[in-house]
Amino acid sequence: MKRFRHLLQIARDGFDDMAPALRRAFNDDPLDDNLSQVFGARPRLRIIMLTLAAIVVGLVANRLVAEMGLPGLVNWPAAFVCIAFALAVRRYLFQSGAATHQDFVWLVAPIIPATALLVFLSLGFSLVDSGIETLEDAPFWAYLGGIAKWLADGSEVAAGIAIAFAALCYSENWIAALRTLAWRLLALQIVLAVLLYIMLEISIMERILSALVDAIFGFRLPPWMGEFVDQLTYAAILFVLYFAIIGATWTVCRKAFPELLETGEVDIIETVRRLVDPEIEKREQKQAEKAVRKAEKKQQKADKKAAKAARKDGG
Repeated sequence: MKRFRHLLQIARDGFDDMAPALRRAFNDDPLDDNLSQVFGARPRLRIIMLTLAAIVVGLVANRLVAEMGLPGLVNWPAAFVCIAFALAVRRYLFQSGAATHQDFVWLVAPIIPATALLVFLSLGFSLVDSGIETLEDAPFWAYLGGIAKWLADGSEVAAGIAIAFAALCYSENWIAALRTLAWRLLALQIVLAVLLYIMLEISIMERILSALVDAIFGFRLPPWMGEFVDQLTYAAILFVLYFAIIGATWTVCRKAFPELLETGEVDIIETVRRLVDPEIEKREQKQAEKAVRKAEKKQQKADKKAAKAARKDGG
């Protein structure tokens, strides 16, 4: 519960800072941004065209992957949107020489509408492909569990774009950024797959709730009730996790933007991971302290051995 509250706080802090910043970025004043240097003349029209072109190419890639029988591990429309916008932003950051500490908000703002569109597309395709999950023998209102799960799965797109776009823009070494991003997103997918298996396949919350009700009240819940609780729990965990990732990414990127302009390299994913999971530093500190104690004991044994050898030689 403590970690859950921590994630909620991260999400709230990030979105509280994001809202006024984005209102300023999307205003009608052309003098408070430098979009024309990033996207060329008539930048807003070019942003719309870039968004639509990247999504269309991504949809074609999705179709080709499906026809070849390959696993659909990558959301190609989201991937192409990230790459297209990252290339434009990187050129401004690392080649134009015009970037300043005040540029963060308006540089990030153009990908927000593209992200929203991709989330709606993802939800729409999911609805067409598999529909809303229903529970057998459940009342009508139990559809809320399936809707919550559907919305939670769709929010993954927004979190993935946030962390991917940040990682690609916050490293001057493009190849290294792509490689690191691929490995860490794969690790995140594995973690989420395990969570999905535990929550929905093993039905752990259903088992816990059924056992508690049976022990306290002496009757068993209908099967759909446990599955409904599993859906809501799964959706709540994913919502909090994804919104915490988005909020943490915004917070970290905004604070680290001056460092990026000075050094050309910020490990955004690792910094976000540490913000989302503060226990990492505690574990590393404990490991460091353990290593120090181990080294001290080893040194003490070596000193005793040396002293013993010296006494033997002196005798």
